[in-house]
Amino acid sequence: MTDEKRLEELCRSLVARSRGSIVSAMVVDEEGGVRAHNPVTELDEDMAAIAVGATAAFRYMSEARGYPPPHTIDVEMRAEDARMRLRIRPLGSGLILVVKTSRQPNLGLVDILMEQV
Repeated sequence: MTDEKRLEELCRSLVARSRGSIVSAMVVDEEGGVRAHNPVTELDEDMAAIAVGATAAFRYMSEARGYPPPHTIDVEMRAEDARMRLRIRPLGSGLILVVKTSRQPNLGLVDILMEQV
């Protein structure tokens, strides 16, 4: 199986095993290029941009203060009638996993699934 197919299967599997807590998953590179995403959902390039920017910012901040790079980043966005979270996890080799949660996710399950990657 090629790397691209393996990454696409990872995204598909995360969504399928999340019991509705993850609505979209993608793997991006540090330049913002989408390497894989859950093929059932529409590609959300804003998700990729947020993941790359947040990862770069937290990596810079942690290096400047002598901490290891971030393990996971949680971004919560709220509006009057909308709410969503992005969970971001650097995978190494210049790749970043980002998942978008449902409105009321089981965050414990999301964390467990992301830890298994």
